Amino acid sequence: MDQRHQKLFRKRLHELMAGLTISEREPELRGIVGRAAGQLLTDTKTDSWMHLKSALDGKSYDVILAALQKGGAEMKAAGRPLGIRAFEAIGVSLIARRQNEADLNPIVAMLDDYIEKCIVAVRALKTRKTAAGPRQ
Repeated sequence: MDQRHQKLFRKRLHELMAGLTISEREPELRGIVGRAAGQLLTDTKTDSWMHLKSALDGKSYDVILAALQKGGAEMKAAGRPLGIRAFEAIGVSLIARRQNEADLNPIVAMLDDYIEKCIVAVRALKTRKTAAGPRQ
């Protein structure tokens, strides 16, 4: 990243994390993040968020970022601000895989952990619903 983009990324990462920290327990946000990021794991045949980030080649990275931008635009058109934030969080995490400023590493790690926990929570909920069987 050039210096201007790095400054913008740094600012947006801090704003995003402040918002996620405030709404950390927001179930709808966690659900959207978990479903969208979990689908990326399924689509890329990876088993964790960190595995996905490390396994992406340039072309796959570009395709996923474009899909996230589209998803965010769809959420905006639907008037769903939490959806916009969810897609942005996933995108910022992916972009962060190429940043190399040591002071941002703990913040990026917190974001990655948040995304991984959302994925786990959504998958656990799906498992419980499947185990419970169909509703009568």
